[in-house]
Amino acid sequence: MGTIQYGDKLQGFIKMETGGSYGVPNNPTTGDGFKARMINLEDSDRRREAPDDDGGTFSVLERAEGRHMAKWTATVLLRLSGSLGVAPDIGDFLKLAFGTETVTGSTSVVYTQLEDRSALHAGIWADLGDVVEFVRGAVCSQLKITWGGDDWIVLEFSGPAKEFGETSENTTDGWGTAQTTITMDDMDYYATYSLVQLGTNTNGGSGFFMTSLDFSAETAELDTSESWQDEITVAPYLPTPVFTGSLVPFGTKVTTSIDGGSTTQRALGGEIVLDTGLGLLNEEEGSDCPTEVINTGKWKVSGNMKIVCRKSDVNLFSQSRRQVQKDVRWTFGTASGYKMQIDADQVEFDPVAKDIPDSGMVTVTMPFEALGSTGEDNLSATLI
Repeated sequence: MGTIQYGDKLQGFIKMETGGSYGVPNNPTTGDGFKARMINLEDSDRRREAPDDDGGTFSVLERAEGRHMAKWTATVLLRLSGSLGVAPDIGDFLKLAFGTETVTGSTSVVYTQLEDRSALHAGIWADLGDVVEFVRGAVCSQLKITWGGDDWIVLEFSGPAKEFGETSENTTDGWGTAQTTITMDDMDYYATYSLVQLGTNTNGGSGFFMTSLDFSAETAELDTSESWQDEITVAPYLPTPVFTGSLVPFGTKVTTSIDGGSTTQRALGGEIVLDTGLGLLNEEEGSDCPTEVINTGKWKVSGNMKIVCRKSDVNLFSQSRRQVQKDVRWTFGTASGYKMQIDADQVEFDPVAKDIPDSGMVTVTMPFEALGSTGEDNLSATLI
Protein backbone atom coordinates (compact mmCIF):
# COMPACT_ATOMS: atom_id res chain seq x y z
CA MET A 1 0.00 0.00 0.00
CA GLY A 2 2.95 2.31 -0.58
CA THR A 3 4.05 4.67 2.17
CA ILE A 4 0.61 5.68 3.49
CA GLN A 5 -0.21 4.81 7.09
CA TYR A 6 -3.45 2.90 7.72
CA GLY A 7 -5.36 2.42 10.96
CA ASP A 8 -6.15 -1.14 9.83
CA LYS A 9 -2.50 -2.00 10.57
CA LEU A 10 -2.67 -0.81 14.17
CA GLN A 11 -1.41 -3.06 16.93
CA GLY A 12 -0.03 -2.11 20.31
CA PHE A 13 2.69 -3.01 22.78
CA ILE A 14 3.01 -2.15 26.45
CA LYS A 15 6.03 -2.88 28.66
CA MET A 16 6.47 -1.90 32.29
CA GLU A 17 9.59 0.17 32.93
CA THR A 18 11.76 -1.64 35.45
CA GLY A 19 15.25 -1.01 36.73
CA GLY A 20 14.43 2.06 38.79
CA SER A 21 14.81 4.76 36.10
CA TYR A 22 11.66 6.70 35.24
CA GLY A 23 11.12 7.13 31.51
CA VAL A 24 13.72 4.57 30.41
CA PRO A 25 11.85 1.92 28.39
CA ASN A 26 12.53 -1.79 28.35
CA ASN A 27 12.60 -3.84 25.17
CA PRO A 28 9.12 -5.16 24.33
CA THR A 29 8.79 -8.88 23.62
CA THR A 30 6.31 -10.96 21.63
CA GLY A 31 4.12 -11.39 24.70
CA ASP A 32 3.76 -7.63 25.26
CA GLY A 33 1.48 -7.06 22.27
CA PHE A 34 -2.23 -6.26 22.52
CA LYS A 35 -5.13 -5.70 20.13
CA ALA A 36 -6.72 -2.26 20.26
CA ARG A 37 -9.68 -0.37 18.86
CA MET A 38 -7.71 2.84 19.22
CA ILE A 39 -4.32 4.00 20.49
CA ASN A 40 -3.92 7.76 20.64
CA LEU A 41 -0.44 9.04 21.53
CA GLU A 42 0.23 12.76 21.35
CA ASP A 43 2.75 15.41 22.24
CA SER A 44 1.84 18.61 24.07
CA ASP A 45 1.94 22.18 22.88
CA ARG A 46 5.42 23.19 23.95
CA ARG A 47 5.86 26.60 22.27
CA ARG A 48 5.62 29.80 24.31
CA GLU A 49 5.32 33.33 23.00
CA ALA A 50 7.52 35.89 24.73
CA PRO A 51 5.09 38.00 26.86
CA ASP A 52 5.00 41.73 26.11
CA ASP A 53 8.39 41.50 24.44
CA ASP A 54 7.82 44.47 22.14
CA GLY A 55 10.00 44.91 19.09
CA GLY A 56 8.52 47.95 17.43
CA THR A 57 5.78 45.96 15.72
CA PHE A 58 2.33 44.54 16.36
CA SER A 59 3.54 41.13 15.16
CA VAL A 60 4.72 38.27 17.36
CA LEU A 61 8.41 37.94 16.53
CA GLU A 62 9.48 34.77 18.31
CA ARG A 63 8.51 31.82 20.45
CA ALA A 64 10.57 29.79 22.89
CA GLU A 65 10.65 26.11 23.75
CA GLY A 66 8.74 25.48 26.97
CA ARG A 67 7.90 22.42 29.00
CA HIS A 68 6.31 19.44 27.36
CA MET A 69 4.50 16.28 28.38
CA ALA A 70 2.81 13.57 26.34
CA LYS A 71 -0.71 12.16 26.62
CA TRP A 72 -1.99 8.71 25.74
CA THR A 73 -5.24 6.76 25.44
CA ALA A 74 -5.69 3.06 24.65
CA THR A 75 -9.17 1.69 23.98
CA VAL A 76 -9.58 -2.09 23.95
CA LEU A 77 -12.32 -4.69 23.95
CA LEU A 78 -12.26 -7.02 26.94
CA ARG A 79 -10.11 -10.02 25.98
CA LEU A 80 -9.06 -12.52 28.64
CA SER A 81 -6.45 -15.27 28.40
CA GLY A 82 -8.82 -18.21 28.69
CA SER A 83 -6.49 -19.86 31.23
CA LEU A 84 -6.93 -19.60 34.99
CA GLY A 85 -4.01 -17.86 36.65
CA VAL A 86 -2.71 -16.35 33.40
CA ALA A 87 -2.78 -12.56 32.98
CA PRO A 88 -4.38 -11.23 29.77
CA ASP A 89 -2.61 -9.23 27.07
CA ILE A 90 -3.89 -6.05 28.77
CA GLY A 91 -2.52 -7.17 32.14
CA ASP A 92 0.07 -4.39 32.29
CA PHE A 93 -2.65 -1.80 31.66
CA LEU A 94 -4.67 -3.21 34.56
CA LYS A 95 -1.54 -3.18 36.71
CA LEU A 96 -0.93 0.48 35.77
CA ALA A 97 -4.51 1.34 36.77
CA PHE A 98 -4.82 -0.66 40.00
CA GLY A 99 -1.23 -1.02 41.19
CA THR A 100 -0.99 -4.64 42.35
CA GLU A 101 -1.24 -7.80 40.27
CA THR A 102 -1.46 -11.08 42.21
CA VAL A 103 -1.20 -14.24 40.10
CA THR A 104 -2.26 -17.53 41.66
CA GLY A 105 -1.38 -20.36 39.30
CA SER A 106 -4.32 -22.26 37.78
CA THR A 107 -6.70 -20.21 39.94
CA SER A 108 -6.94 -16.45 39.36
CA VAL A 109 -5.32 -13.11 38.65
CA VAL A 110 -6.35 -10.34 41.05
CA TYR A 111 -5.84 -6.59 40.64
CA THR A 112 -6.05 -4.45 43.78
CA GLN A 113 -5.28 -0.84 44.57
CA LEU A 114 -1.76 0.06 45.71
CA GLU A 115 -0.90 3.05 47.88
CA ASP A 116 2.62 3.79 46.59
CA ARG A 117 2.55 3.63 42.80
CA SER A 118 5.66 5.72 42.12
CA ALA A 119 7.29 2.74 40.37
CA LEU A 120 4.31 2.10 38.08
CA HIS A 121 5.19 3.48 34.66
CA ALA A 122 5.47 1.95 31.22
CA GLY A 123 6.41 2.35 27.59
CA ILE A 124 3.56 2.14 25.07
CA TRP A 125 4.00 1.65 21.32
CA ALA A 126 1.47 2.04 18.49
CA ASP A 127 2.62 0.03 15.48
CA LEU A 128 1.28 1.38 12.20
CA GLY A 129 3.44 -0.84 10.00
CA ASP A 130 6.18 1.34 8.51
CA VAL A 131 5.85 3.95 11.29
CA VAL A 132 5.82 3.42 15.05
CA GLU A 133 4.64 6.00 17.59
CA PHE A 134 5.51 5.61 21.25
CA VAL A 135 5.43 7.25 24.66
CA ARG A 136 7.69 6.51 27.60
CA GLY A 137 7.17 7.15 31.28
CA ALA A 138 3.41 6.56 30.89
CA VAL A 139 1.15 6.39 33.95
CA CYS A 140 -2.57 5.61 34.10
CA SER A 141 -4.72 8.39 35.53
CA GLN A 142 -8.05 6.87 34.50
CA LEU A 143 -9.65 3.54 33.62
CA LYS A 144 -13.16 3.62 32.18
CA ILE A 145 -15.20 0.45 31.63
CA THR A 146 -18.44 0.69 29.66
CA TRP A 147 -20.91 -1.94 28.53
CA GLY A 148 -24.51 -2.46 27.48
CA GLY A 149 -26.84 -5.40 27.21
CA ASP A 150 -26.39 -5.35 23.44
CA ASP A 151 -22.92 -3.84 23.13
CA TRP A 152 -19.25 -4.68 23.59
CA ILE A 153 -17.41 -4.48 26.91
CA VAL A 154 -14.94 -1.64 26.37
CA LEU A 155 -12.00 -0.59 28.52
CA GLU A 156 -10.37 2.81 28.03
CA PHE A 157 -7.04 3.51 29.74
CA SER A 158 -5.53 7.01 29.66
CA GLY A 159 -3.00 9.27 31.31
CA PRO A 160 0.09 11.44 30.91
CA ALA A 161 3.58 10.33 29.86
CA LYS A 162 7.08 11.74 29.95
CA GLU A 163 7.71 12.07 26.23
CA PHE A 164 6.31 11.24 22.80
CA GLY A 165 8.34 9.89 19.91
CA GLU A 166 7.90 8.67 16.36
CA THR A 167 10.08 6.31 14.32
CA SER A 168 10.23 5.87 10.55
CA GLU A 169 13.17 4.81 8.39
CA ASN A 170 16.29 6.35 6.86
CA THR A 171 19.73 5.16 5.75
CA THR A 172 23.16 5.17 7.39
CA ASP A 173 25.82 7.65 6.33
CA GLY A 174 29.01 5.61 6.60
CA TRP A 175 30.20 2.31 8.02
CA GLY A 176 30.31 1.33 11.67
CA THR A 177 32.62 -1.18 13.32
CA ALA A 178 31.85 -2.45 16.83
CA GLN A 179 30.60 0.97 17.97
CA THR A 180 27.51 2.66 19.41
CA THR A 181 27.57 6.00 17.54
CA ILE A 182 25.64 5.77 14.29
CA THR A 183 25.44 8.50 11.62
CA MET A 184 22.29 8.84 9.54
CA ASP A 185 21.45 10.75 6.38
CA ASP A 186 18.58 12.43 8.25
CA MET A 187 18.00 12.04 12.02
CA ASP A 188 14.55 13.68 11.83
CA TYR A 189 13.04 10.26 11.14
CA TYR A 190 13.80 9.23 14.74
CA ALA A 191 13.32 10.30 18.36
CA THR A 192 15.03 9.65 21.67
CA TYR A 193 14.48 5.97 22.52
CA SER A 194 13.35 5.02 19.03
CA LEU A 195 13.57 1.22 18.79
CA VAL A 196 15.13 0.20 15.47
CA GLN A 197 16.67 -2.60 13.46
CA LEU A 198 19.85 -2.18 11.37
CA GLY A 199 19.01 -3.68 8.01
CA THR A 200 17.88 -7.18 8.96
CA ASN A 201 19.79 -7.11 12.27
CA THR A 202 17.24 -7.04 15.12
CA ASN A 203 19.78 -7.52 17.93
CA GLY A 204 18.55 -11.02 18.59
CA GLY A 205 14.90 -9.95 18.57
CA SER A 206 15.38 -7.11 21.07
CA GLY A 207 16.00 -4.21 18.68
CA PHE A 208 18.35 -1.30 19.29
CA PHE A 209 17.32 1.75 21.33
CA MET A 210 18.58 5.15 20.16
CA THR A 211 19.27 6.52 23.64
CA SER A 212 20.33 10.03 22.55
CA LEU A 213 20.21 12.03 19.31
CA ASP A 214 22.26 14.89 17.87
CA PHE A 215 20.25 16.47 15.06
CA SER A 216 23.06 18.84 14.07
CA ALA A 217 25.61 16.06 13.65
CA GLU A 218 22.95 13.60 12.36
CA THR A 219 24.12 11.01 14.91
CA ALA A 220 22.55 8.79 17.55
CA GLU A 221 23.85 6.61 20.36
CA LEU A 222 22.73 2.98 20.33
CA ASP A 223 22.29 1.01 23.55
CA THR A 224 24.35 -1.87 22.11
CA SER A 225 27.65 -1.84 20.23
CA GLU A 226 27.28 -3.11 16.66
CA SER A 227 28.76 -3.00 13.15
CA TRP A 228 26.98 -1.96 9.94
CA GLN A 229 27.50 -0.95 6.33
CA ASP A 230 26.96 2.35 4.56
CA GLU A 231 23.49 3.08 3.18
CA ILE A 232 21.63 0.32 5.04
CA THR A 233 18.06 1.02 6.06
CA VAL A 234 17.46 1.70 9.75
CA ALA A 235 13.76 0.99 10.28
CA PRO A 236 11.43 0.86 13.30
CA TYR A 237 11.44 -2.47 15.08
CA LEU A 238 8.85 -4.28 17.14
CA PRO A 239 8.63 -8.05 17.59
CA THR A 240 5.80 -10.06 16.06
CA PRO A 241 3.13 -10.11 18.79
CA VAL A 242 1.61 -13.32 20.09
CA PHE A 243 -1.95 -12.59 21.22
CA THR A 244 -3.69 -14.82 23.76
CA GLY A 245 -7.29 -15.64 24.57
CA SER A 246 -10.37 -14.24 22.89
CA LEU A 247 -13.14 -11.72 23.32
CA VAL A 248 -15.53 -11.72 26.22
CA PRO A 249 -18.69 -11.25 24.14
CA PHE A 250 -21.46 -8.69 24.37
CA GLY A 251 -23.11 -7.45 27.53
CA THR A 252 -25.35 -10.49 27.17
CA LYS A 253 -22.63 -12.14 29.29
CA VAL A 254 -22.65 -9.48 32.05
CA THR A 255 -24.44 -9.72 35.39
CA THR A 256 -24.81 -7.07 38.08
CA SER A 257 -25.43 -7.74 41.77
CA ILE A 258 -25.98 -5.14 44.49
CA ASP A 259 -25.76 -7.61 47.37
CA GLY A 260 -22.32 -9.13 46.89
CA GLY A 261 -23.38 -11.72 44.34
CA SER A 262 -26.30 -13.29 46.21
CA THR A 263 -28.91 -12.09 43.72
CA THR A 264 -28.88 -10.48 40.29
CA GLN A 265 -29.97 -6.90 39.60
CA ARG A 266 -31.45 -6.65 36.11
CA ALA A 267 -29.73 -3.82 34.21
CA LEU A 268 -29.37 -2.41 30.71
CA GLY A 269 -25.70 -1.57 31.12
CA GLY A 270 -23.41 0.75 32.96
CA GLU A 271 -20.09 2.43 33.41
CA ILE A 272 -17.26 2.24 35.96
CA VAL A 273 -14.68 5.03 36.14
CA LEU A 274 -11.52 4.61 38.20
CA ASP A 275 -9.62 7.88 38.66
CA THR A 276 -6.27 6.93 40.12
CA GLY A 277 -5.08 10.37 41.21
CA LEU A 278 -1.73 9.77 39.50
CA GLY A 279 0.17 12.50 37.67
CA LEU A 280 3.69 13.58 36.79
CA LEU A 281 6.04 16.13 38.33
CA ASN A 282 6.79 18.63 35.57
CA GLU A 283 7.64 21.87 37.34
CA GLU A 284 11.22 21.61 38.60
CA GLU A 285 13.95 23.80 37.21
CA GLY A 286 16.59 22.20 35.03
CA SER A 287 14.16 19.89 33.25
CA ASP A 288 11.80 20.43 30.31
CA CYS A 289 9.65 17.29 30.78
CA PRO A 290 8.34 15.20 33.71
CA THR A 291 10.87 13.69 36.09
CA GLU A 292 8.83 11.36 38.33
CA VAL A 293 5.41 9.93 39.21
CA ILE A 294 3.36 11.75 41.87
CA ASN A 295 -0.08 11.64 43.48
CA THR A 296 -2.18 14.61 42.42
CA GLY A 297 -5.41 13.58 44.14
CA LYS A 298 -7.34 10.80 45.83
CA TRP A 299 -8.60 7.56 44.38
CA LYS A 300 -12.12 8.13 43.06
CA VAL A 301 -14.42 5.40 41.79
CA SER A 302 -17.67 6.49 40.16
CA GLY A 303 -20.03 5.36 37.45
CA ASN A 304 -23.64 4.56 36.72
CA MET A 305 -26.12 1.72 36.32
CA LYS A 306 -28.96 1.97 33.82
CA ILE A 307 -32.09 -0.05 34.58
CA VAL A 308 -35.67 -0.41 33.41
CA CYS A 309 -37.91 0.87 36.20
CA ARG A 310 -39.97 -1.87 37.84
CA LYS A 311 -42.11 -1.65 40.94
CA SER A 312 -39.68 -4.08 42.60
CA ASP A 313 -36.91 -1.44 42.27
CA VAL A 314 -38.65 1.23 44.33
CA ASN A 315 -36.75 0.11 47.43
CA LEU A 316 -33.47 0.82 45.58
CA PHE A 317 -34.60 4.37 44.86
CA SER A 318 -35.56 4.84 48.50
CA GLN A 319 -32.20 3.48 49.68
CA SER A 320 -30.33 5.85 47.36
CA ARG A 321 -32.09 8.78 49.02
CA ARG A 322 -31.18 7.40 52.46
CA GLN A 323 -27.50 6.86 51.47
CA VAL A 324 -27.63 3.11 52.04
CA GLN A 325 -24.38 1.49 50.92
CA LYS A 326 -24.50 -1.47 48.55
CA ASP A 327 -22.05 -4.34 47.97
CA VAL A 328 -21.85 -4.30 44.17
CA ARG A 329 -20.35 -7.03 42.01
CA TRP A 330 -20.16 -6.95 38.24
CA THR A 331 -19.29 -10.20 36.46
CA PHE A 332 -18.17 -9.93 32.83
CA GLY A 333 -18.26 -13.28 31.04
CA THR A 334 -19.48 -16.72 32.05
CA ALA A 335 -16.87 -19.29 30.95
CA SER A 336 -13.92 -20.33 33.13
CA GLY A 337 -10.84 -18.31 32.21
CA TYR A 338 -13.00 -15.71 30.51
CA LYS A 339 -14.58 -14.00 33.53
CA MET A 340 -13.67 -10.67 35.08
CA GLN A 341 -15.32 -10.02 38.42
CA ILE A 342 -15.24 -6.43 39.70
CA ASP A 343 -16.09 -5.78 43.34
CA ALA A 344 -16.95 -2.53 45.12
CA ASP A 345 -18.39 -3.27 48.55
CA GLN A 346 -19.28 0.27 49.65
CA VAL A 347 -21.27 1.80 46.81
CA GLU A 348 -23.61 4.73 47.32
CA PHE A 349 -26.16 5.33 44.56
CA ASP A 350 -27.34 8.91 44.20
CA PRO A 351 -30.98 9.96 43.74
CA VAL A 352 -31.78 10.99 40.18
CA ALA A 353 -34.88 11.65 38.09
CA LYS A 354 -36.31 8.88 35.94
CA ASP A 355 -36.39 9.14 32.16
CA ILE A 356 -40.12 9.03 31.38
CA PRO A 357 -40.74 9.08 27.61
CA ASP A 358 -44.01 9.89 25.85
CA SER A 359 -44.11 6.25 24.82
CA GLY A 360 -42.01 3.28 25.88
CA MET A 361 -40.30 1.97 28.97
CA VAL A 362 -39.37 4.19 31.90
CA THR A 363 -35.65 3.93 32.63
CA VAL A 364 -33.23 5.50 35.06
CA THR A 365 -29.46 5.90 34.96
CA MET A 366 -28.35 5.86 38.57
CA PRO A 367 -24.95 7.46 39.29
CA PHE A 368 -22.83 6.06 42.09
CA GLU A 369 -19.59 6.48 43.98
CA ALA A 370 -17.63 3.57 45.47
CA LEU A 371 -15.92 4.41 48.76
CA GLY A 372 -12.96 2.85 50.50
CA SER A 373 -13.09 1.43 54.02
CA THR A 374 -9.55 0.87 55.28
CA GLY A 375 -7.88 2.68 52.38
CA GLU A 376 -7.01 1.64 48.82
CA ASP A 377 -9.94 -0.77 48.62
CA ASN A 378 -12.58 1.09 46.61
CA LEU A 379 -12.40 -1.40 43.76
CA SER A 380 -10.82 -4.72 42.79
CA ALA A 381 -10.83 -6.94 39.71
CA THR A 382 -10.53 -10.73 39.75
CA LEU A 383 -9.96 -12.80 36.61
CA ILE A 384 -11.33 -16.32 37.03
